[in-house]
Amino acid sequence: CQRVGNMLQAANDEPGALEQYLRALTIDEGLLRESPPDTATQRQVGIDYQLLALAYLESGDVARAREFQTKNVALWERMVQADPKDGMAQRDLATGYTRMIPVLAKSGDFAGAREYAAKGMNVVNGLMAKDPKNMTNLTSLRGLHQRMADVLLEMRDGAGALEHAREELKANDQMLELQPTNTNSRRSEAMTHLQMGRAYKLLASASGSENDWQNARAELQHSLDLYRELKAKKFLVGSEQTKAEEVQRELDECQAAPQPH
Repeated sequence: CQRVGNMLQAANDEPGALEQYLRALTIDEGLLRESPPDTATQRQVGIDYQLLALAYLESGDVARAREFQTKNVALWERMVQADPKDGMAQRDLATGYTRMIPVLAKSGDFAGAREYAAKGMNVVNGLMAKDPKNMTNLTSLRGLHQRMADVLLEMRDGAGALEHAREELKANDQMLELQPTNTNSRRSEAMTHLQMGRAYKLLASASGSENDWQNARAELQHSLDLYRELKAKKFLVGSEQTKAEEVQRELDECQAAPQPH
């Protein structure tokens, strides 16, 4: 059911995805009641919660998204408490904290989003200290910065968003060094440059600085080039397939913006 749900969500069929994820949760919770100590089944339930939270968030039901993401985090915290040396449980917890960031931001709880970002960073820093070249750890680090950049852009904090986007790009560059052909890293690279373009655009709108406008145009152009390349290679899925057009519109806005004399 999880796999079918993932396919439906990739196809932007949110009702179908939710139906499949709820079926998966019913099955996994039934298995868990039969064998509560089963770590593997507990993890499947946690993943069900996480998938449901994401699907509800994308469908616009923030309250339900928060309900399931809260359950997800609570389960991961219990698993870490049961075995603090379990690296997978630590990574799951970091992901749970990270996924809570946009849920809280969409709820208007920006202070809570920052709090969960700090929690997630604490876990990720511990993982990175033990294994700095682990792709899963780098993915967690990149994800935290990515979501905080999005939150700060929503708050119109261009400087803060730019700081997180730069850290996100550093993590992504490390991932590309380890796996140069990693498609997910290439897609993330395009998104990061879009975030940086948006951050410079906010700064330019506030300051009127030509330098900020130039940086905004350069970052957006870089993002556009990457999205066009990825689309030509059929590496984009779901809503990503229209990203090039979205970035082009933002670039056009920058080109049309009044320039200082």
